[in-house]
Amino acid sequence: MIKLKAWLESLAIFVLTLVLIAGASQSSLDRWERGVSARPFVEYAVMVAVSCLFLLALRRNPGEYGISLRNLRE
Repeated sequence: MIKLKAWLESLAIFVLTLVLIAGASQSSLDRWERGVSARPFVEYAVMVAVSCLFLLALRRNPGEYGISLRNLRE
């Protein structure tokens, strides 16, 4: 049952990310950005933000997912 829950959470994040990327790619900011830099930075930002917000909303430990601010100087 735990594996099914993890699989469903991953699928939900993936689908939500795709929907938000599709929306972001239609924005005027994205069109301007692609005209200036030819890179999809808005799409990358959406991918990172959705994952981080999901972890924060569910109060998960980011360290368990490899997100840590420890040892930044090394």
